[in-house]
Parts: sequence; C-alpha cells; structure tokens
Amino acid sequence: MKKHVQHVYIFLILLIVLLITVIGLRSYTLSILKKNDRLKAVAHTERNIIDDVIVSVNSPAPPRVSQTSLSGLKHGIQLLSLYANPDPDCKRILNSINADIGRFKEGFASSDRLEVDSAGSNIHKNLDVFLQRQESINNKHIHYFSTVTTVLLSLVVIVLLFLLFYFYSTIFLPMQKLIPILESVEKGDLSQRADTKAKGMLAVIEHSINSMIASLQIYTNQLEAMVEDRTRELKHKEFYINNMHDCLCVLDKDSRIVDINPAFTQMLGYTREEIAGRSIFELFDENNKKIIAAEFEKRAKGDPSTYEINILTKDHTSIPIITSGAPIIEDGVLTGKIGIFTDISFLKALQAELEFRNVELEKANKAKSDFLASMSHELRTPLNAIMGFSEVLLERNFGELNQKQEEYIKDVLEAGEHLLLLINDILDLARVESGQMIFEPSEFYVRDIVEQSITMVKERALRHYINLSEVISPDVSMVYADERKLKQVLYNLLTNAIKFTPDSGSVSLIVSKADKDVMFTVEDTGIGIPEEAMSKLFYPFSQIRLSHPSIHEGTGLGLSIVKAIIELHGGKIWVESKVGKGSRFSFTIPANIKHPFRPPQAAQAQKRIDGNHVLVIEDDHAIAKLIKGYLQEAGYEVDVAYDGEQALTMIKDLKPNIITLNLSIPKKNGWIVLKSLQADPDAKGIPVIIISSIEEGKDALKLGASSFILKPIDRQTLLKEIYRVCGRRFS
Repeated sequence: MKKHVQHVYIFLILLIVLLITVIGLRSYTLSILKKNDRLKAVAHTERNIIDDVIVSVNSPAPPRVSQTSLSGLKHGIQLLSLYANPDPDCKRILNSINADIGRFKEGFASSDRLEVDSAGSNIHKNLDVFLQRQESINNKHIHYFSTVTTVLLSLVVIVLLFLLFYFYSTIFLPMQKLIPILESVEKGDLSQRADTKAKGMLAVIEHSINSMIASLQIYTNQLEAMVEDRTRELKHKEFYINNMHDCLCVLDKDSRIVDINPAFTQMLGYTREEIAGRSIFELFDENNKKIIAAEFEKRAKGDPSTYEINILTKDHTSIPIITSGAPIIEDGVLTGKIGIFTDISFLKALQAELEFRNVELEKANKAKSDFLASMSHELRTPLNAIMGFSEVLLERNFGELNQKQEEYIKDVLEAGEHLLLLINDILDLARVESGQMIFEPSEFYVRDIVEQSITMVKERALRHYINLSEVISPDVSMVYADERKLKQVLYNLLTNAIKFTPDSGSVSLIVSKADKDVMFTVEDTGIGIPEEAMSKLFYPFSQIRLSHPSIHEGTGLGLSIVKAIIELHGGKIWVESKVGKGSRFSFTIPANIKHPFRPPQAAQAQKRIDGNHVLVIEDDHAIAKLIKGYLQEAGYEVDVAYDGEQALTMIKDLKPNIITLNLSIPKKNGWIVLKSLQADPDAKGIPVIIISSIEEGKDALKLGASSFILKPIDRQTLLKEIYRVCGRRFS
C-alpha cells in the first residue's frame, strides 16, 4: 500500500507542477503583450507631439505647443526605455532619438522650419525602427513561450491519462471483482472471500473485507449460540414459572389478565381460558379493590410495590395473600403489569398461634417478674435479720463468744453473704433479660471507685497472701457512668481474679486512656482459662470446671451481668488468657463527661439538724429490732412504728429528727406515708431514709426522700447514710 500511495503522490505532484508552469507562462506572455501595447501607446503620443510641433512651426499662426509638451518628449523616451526589451540596437536608436529631440527643441525655439522638419522626420523614422525591433523581439518571445506552453499542456494531458489508467487498472477493475462477494455477504453467504491479487490500497481494502467477513462469521456463530442459550434460558424460565408455588399473573395496561401460571389455577380454580381477558379487579371484594387500585397507581408511575390483601377464588373463598408487583415499561411507556401472589393462610394461622404464645409468654414473664420482686422482698427481709444479728453477735455486743460459737456465726454470716450474692445475681439477670436494667449515670473520680473496689476484696486477697495493686494513668481523672454498677463490675472481676489465683500470686487493676475511652484491666497470675472455654465465658449459667482448692461453685451469672453492664455504658469487654500463666480481663467505657462537674457545697450536700431522735417505720419485727439495736448503740433515741397509720400518728406526736421507712408496710404503705410527709409543712423537712428490698424504691427519692438503702443493711452503711443526710457522726 505504501508504494501504491507513493505512485499516486508522484503523479499528483507532477500534474500540479505542470499546471503551475503553464499558468506562469501564460501570465508572462500576457505581460509581454501588455508591454508591447504600452510601447505603441507611448510612440503614438511622441508622434502626435512631434506632428503638432511641425504644424505649429509651419503655420503663420502663433505656436500651439507649450514647453511642457516638448518636455514630455523626453519623458516619453524614458518610458520607451522602461518598457523596452533589453537590446543594444534599441538602446542605440533611443540615444539617437534623444539627440534628434534636442535638435527638434532647438529648431522650435529658433523657429527654424528646416531643422524642425529634419529632426521630426528622423524621430519618426527612428520610432518606427524601434517599434519594429521591439515587436520582432516580442514575437520571438511569444512564439517560444507558446511552444513551451503547448508542450507542457500536452504533458498534463499525458499525465492525466496515465493517472486515469492507473486508477482504472489498479482500483476500478479489481473493485468490480469485489462486487459479487459483497452481494453474497449481503444475502447472508459468509463463505466467500476476496482474492483479486490486488496491490496497494486495494489490497488493504481486500484484506479489510476478508477480515470483516471473518468477524461477521464469528459474530454470527456467537449470535446463534446466544440465541440457543437464550432459547434454553426461556425454556428454563418457563419451566420455573410453570413449577413455582406462587401465582404469576401478567396484566395489560388496562389491568386485564393476559397470562397466568399453573399455580394460579391451582390456588384460585380458574383455567387459563376462563381467566384470560378478565379484569384483575373481579378477583377482589369492594374493600380490597380500593387497596389494589391505590397500589396500581404506584405501578403506573413506575414504582414496584408489595402489600398484603385478600383475594377471591372461583368459588368466592377469601384467601389472604402477599402480592408483589412491578410495572412493565417499554420505551418509557407503561404497557402492562406483572404480579406474584403468595398464599399466606398458613403464615396467618402461625401468626395467630405466635401471638397467643406471646401473650402467654408475657403473662409468664410478668409472673416471673412478680415472683422475683416478691422473692426479693421475702428473701432479703429474713436475710437482713440473719446477717444483721450475726454481725451483732460477732461484735460481742451481748457478751463474749466461745471459739465454736464464733466459728459457726461466721459460717452463718458467710452463707448469708453468699445467698445475698446469688439473689442479687438472679435479680440482675432478670433485669437484663427484660431490658429493665436502669442506667443511673453520674460524674465521679476514677481513683475513688478503684480504691473502693480494692478495699472490698482486700481482706479476701490477704487470706491467700495475694498481692493487690492498682495503676491509674495520670491522664484519667473522671468518668460519666453508673457508679454503683461500675463498682459491681470491678468487684466481680477482682473477686474472680482472686478466686482463680493460687496463694502468693498477684492481681492488678490498671486504668488507662484508650482514644476516647477509659480502659479498665484486671490482670492476674492465676491458673488461666482453656481456649475451648473462652467462647462461653459471658453466657448466663456457664461455669468453667477447674480444679483449684480456693474455688467454690457459683451461679455462673457474674460475667454475663458484667457484659450487660458494660454494653449498657456503650463499651465492650474482652479477655486474654493462657493456661498456667494467668488471665487479663479488659473493658472500655466512653470517657466523655456529659455535664460540667462541680463539687457539691457542704450546705447543699447535707441537712444539719439538732437532736438524735429516730423513728423506725418497719413491719418486720426482726428487722425493726436490728435497726433499733444499731441506732441505740450509736447513741440515737429510737421509736418503732409497724404500719403506716401508726407512723403518721407518731410523726405528728413525736416530731422525730430522722425517719427510716420501709415502703412495704401494711395499712398505709410507705409511698402514702412519704406523700403525706411532703404535704405536711411541719413534717416536710424531716430527712427520710428509705430501707427497701426492691430497687424500685429509688423512685422515692423523686418524692422527697433523702436517701435509699437496699436490704440487707449493715450497721456501718446505715450510720454512714444518717451522717450524710444529717451531718451527725456515728460512734
């Protein structure tokens, strides 16, 4: 192809050069003719001037020729010299004419007629010779250039003929051979191939045509394969549609049924012939027609929809279904709709059964909650007496104990503490499962809760010579969390760490900053946790069976409650452990302080009152006796009321300085007593300490109570709360 293109370029360049040359020669010939015309015009002017001078000189009248005209003779000779072809003879003739013009002007000036005639005759003669000479030269030039132009035009014609022959032989003739091949391709016969043995550009075209035919052959084969695949897919889809359990219904744009699948016939009882062409609205009652009409409006806008509705069978039986549908849009125009009906009769029956079961479960859950609340009160109250009187006996307030008595009483107290722990764990788990665990956040110093948690387990650690340590990062100061629940978490983790750590081991509590969170880590050098047990650590009632002399079985609820408390704070907990090396329990809680912290003023934190008269309102005689004993030993004067009516009377008569109140008292309960106190201006300022076996008693703080203590109570907690709200130290 490259050589072919070069040949074409050479022909075209040669043709252009020849044409330019011919045009140039033609222009030059025209310029010679124009120059010859100018020479004749100037010579004619010169003759006229000379003739006028001769006539003027020979005439008796005054001269009609001015000096300006005579000067024009010289200018005319200069123009002749300018327009003349270069020639020595012509130059000599012009010089002679110049000399005669001088004589002519002198004769005119002296009015010498003979001189003027002689000079004028010579000028005429020389002008004729000059013009003949110039015309002869011009004729030679014109003849030469005409010959050259004719030759060049002949060459142009020859080049054009060669170019036409070249195109005809190399392009047009081979192209005629390609026409039958292209016609066969047009008819669908892709077996033909071009083989003209052409060269140059046509060879490229021939190769392109063959490549195109080959590509068409490949694409045709692929298209046929795709058609076969598509046909197979359509058959599969038809098989799926015909064998699907859901009803398929195709509608036209006017909501008339076009096609259905066999499941439609099975569910509704109509054959394809019976239902074709009928409006889909005939399958619904009046109420459901409105629903389906509204949904069809959505589909008309191009939106799919899914909804629940009742459809009528051929025998007018109503069946609940879920229908999903979508518009059929072609070229932006709604041409129909497609819908799928799913029979949900079984699901409806199952839903009714589930609703019934849910009601039963809710009743059972309420009964469980009521039972736990009742058991909380019923267990905590006697447990309070058991633990309280055990502490009183151990303090030897009523005399000395022998060694056996002290040992048994300690066993009783330890069993009571263990039972209290079980009760608290079960109640906490019930709150977690019911989603009723209450989050009561406040701002407090991290160091305070760490030291309090360490103090609570220090005695147990000392019994086993376990070293307790704490590390608090300097950049951790305060947190916003539920202080009591966070203390419960730390106590649980520290207790577990001590329980699973052999004697002379170590347990550390580390607090550090982790991005925007505060991280607490309890690390021990204990026996560790097997890898297979790690996945069930935080599940309720899951216990790890390990042999260790200091381990006794518990409820298996502690870590599940810990996890729930941490997640309630928006944190997470995880564990790392190696058998024989120890364990590390870590958890994080957000560090953000929600409100600016201001230390309470002393006047706002407590009410200082005079007097030490306490009224104990408690229906359980054992608990009343225990509280009275605690207070009397601390130097308080104590009276006891066993029901609400008696309490209100004694408050009015005795005007006590402090009141302890059990909410579950007979006649008028503690809530009524508290509201009555707040309504009485004389009794409103008396501090009231709620002593209850249920945590819901904290709500009494909103009604004006000063403090809340959860049973079982101990002497130290009771006296601390009295001091906190009244400012009186206990002894």
